[in-house]
Amino acid sequence: PSPAWPILDNLKTDPSLYVRKSVANHLNDISKDQPEWLLKKLGSWDQTQPFTAWIVNRALRSLIKAGDSAALALVGVNQSLPIQLLSFDVTPNAINHGEAITLSASFHSEAEQDERVIVDYVVHYVKKHGKTSKKVFKLKTFTMKPAEAVTITTQQWFKKYTTREHYSGEHRIELMINGKVYADAWFTLC
Repeated sequence: PSPAWPILDNLKTDPSLYVRKSVANHLNDISKDQPEWLLKKLGSWDQTQPFTAWIVNRALRSLIKAGDSAALALVGVNQSLPIQLLSFDVTPNAINHGEAITLSASFHSEAEQDERVIVDYVVHYVKKHGKTSKKVFKLKTFTMKPAEAVTITTQQWFKKYTTREHYSGEHRIELMINGKVYADAWFTLC
C-alpha cells in the first residue's frame, strides 16, 4: 500500500464526504491484509480534525468489528472498560422466516470517568449444510458517564434478501461491548 499512501494522506481532511468515504474504504481494504502497517500510519494522524477522525473510524471498521485492541485504542475505546451487564435478552426464542427477533441489553458503567463505548452484536447464521457463519452488526457508539445505566434495544429481521438466504435451525447471537463478548443467546428459526 505504500505507493498509494501519499495520496490517501493528502486527502485525510478533504471536505467532500464522497472523497472521505473513498479514502476510508481504501484504508479498510488495506486493514484486511496489512493491519499493523495501517494502524501505524493512522496513529500519526491528528484525530482532533473531525474529517480525519471520521475517516479513521470508518477505515478501521473491520478491525473494530473483529475486536482488535489496537484499532479500538486508536479510536479512543478502552477495551478493559469496567462494565456490569445487567441483562441480555433475545425474544422470542423461536420465529418463522420473514419475522424478527428483538435484542435488548442493559448494562452500567463502573468507570470513574466518561468512556467511549461501541456496542455490536454478532449473528451466527445457520448455513445450508448446518455450519454457521458469523456477521457483526453495528448497534450503537456513544459516550457513557460514570455509573450510568444504559438499555439498548434493536430488531433483526430474517426476511429473504438477495444477499443472504436464511436457513432453519438454532442461531446464536452474541453481544459485544468494546470488542469483547459479554453474553450470548440462542433462538430457533423455523
